[in-house]
Amino acid sequence: PSTYQRRIQNFNQKLIDSVYGTFGDHKALAVAEWALPLLDDPLSFLRSAAFNFKVGLFGPKQFIVQNMTYGQIYAIAPQHAPAGSAAALMKQWTRLNKSPATIDKMDEMLSKMGFGWKPGQFKEAMDLLDKTGFEHVFGEYAMIDNSLSTKIIRNGFDRFLDWGQFPFREGEKSARFGAWFTAYKEYRDLHPHGKVSDDDLKLILDRADLMIGNMSRASSSALHTGVMSFSAQFLAYQLRLTEQILGKRLTSAEKARMVFFNWGL
Repeated sequence: PSTYQRRIQNFNQKLIDSVYGTFGDHKALAVAEWALPLLDDPLSFLRSAAFNFKVGLFGPKQFIVQNMTYGQIYAIAPQHAPAGSAAALMKQWTRLNKSPATIDKMDEMLSKMGFGWKPGQFKEAMDLLDKTGFEHVFGEYAMIDNSLSTKIIRNGFDRFLDWGQFPFREGEKSARFGAWFTAYKEYRDLHPHGKVSDDDLKLILDRADLMIGNMSRASSSALHTGVMSFSAQFLAYQLRLTEQILGKRLTSAEKARMVFFNWGL
């Protein structure tokens, strides 16, 4: 490797160490691209390859599959899901133009649509969403096996795989928009006044994550590590829903709606 490549690798390692050092004493090795062919980790390779060939590689149906998560959102919060869906559509439009004037107009339009949005709430929800990074779909998604392989230097094959995952990522992003705005509206209806504190923001984020099925790596169980991870990779969604139904984070009514919504779908 050249001097430049070594400096980039050193910077990458320090960045990963700083991130993981924040949450404990664990360290993660950042493997340089030139060393990847020498890495003896067949499970990581197989899971990554399986994801790209099954979910990635320009599969348009995956956009619809990921958007089916709206069924989960409507099952858990049927009263606020329509408001969340309307705001998610507005959010999609702001991706084309995110100027303050555009967001102000979207906020005004949404407050007149009859979904219960009050002036200023959409703007606040947008600002809070930007703080969390919840909308970004990268390696934190449970079925993608490359959470630590964000690459500073990328080649044509890497870009090809990213393009192939475009329908999947856009579908997941769409569902996250719906979950976020639904969770925010649910919170604001209970707390119509006052500033959203950091603790409140964590509650909204946790509720939104619940509505998309807890599909981030933060909710991975023993079934998604080691040898078991290869066979359970594409059962992640079913396992998460089962854990929610058997767990204590949802009410009995929410669990019942989850069962019947998914049964119907």
